[in-house]
Amino acid sequence: IEKDPNRFVFSSSPDRGLDRAMLVLDRVREEFPDVTLFVHYGIEHLARYGHGDMQAMLKKMMDERPWVSYVGKTNQTDLMQSFAKSAYAIQPSDFIETSCISALERSACGVYQIMRKVGGVVDTLQPIESEGMAQTIDSDCISPGQYQIYVDSTKQAMREEAYKRVKVDAHKYAWETVASEWLEFFESPPSNL
Repeated sequence: IEKDPNRFVFSSSPDRGLDRAMLVLDRVREEFPDVTLFVHYGIEHLARYGHGDMQAMLKKMMDERPWVSYVGKTNQTDLMQSFAKSAYAIQPSDFIETSCISALERSACGVYQIMRKVGGVVDTLQPIESEGMAQTIDSDCISPGQYQIYVDSTKQAMREEAYKRVKVDAHKYAWETVASEWLEFFESPPSNL
């Protein structure tokens, strides 16, 4: 599947920074006007959980941006194909993920990610980030200065075509591999425990 160097993907629950991602990409598009954003997952569930105002706000924001494609709920095969087409993901979220499996899936599909350094994302992306294949930012993206950090990081990643560096061995993160590592750990735990 051919990568689009201007294509971003957002695949987490939309209350986890979709509004911030669009605001950051508004500024990124000043330099890279061909940037597009594909939004998966769906906003329909928000009203059921008392977030009807957020649902309406996100719908309005997406409708106002012709470069945003709202895909909504997506099956796993189509989602992986969307990841494979995408070059970048940005998620300036304040949600504390437990591990963020979607970050691993995006990495395995060659997506360079710019995410907030919070929760499980820190540990999940650490080995990938240490090899220059992702970036986590220690800023909550609320004030204008904090937004600019995400804008600058995203523009820099695009200038460098950072997505071309993302070469993750998906087998390393497969359930079978992880289970084997855990079994080995429990059979002979480190002596410092």
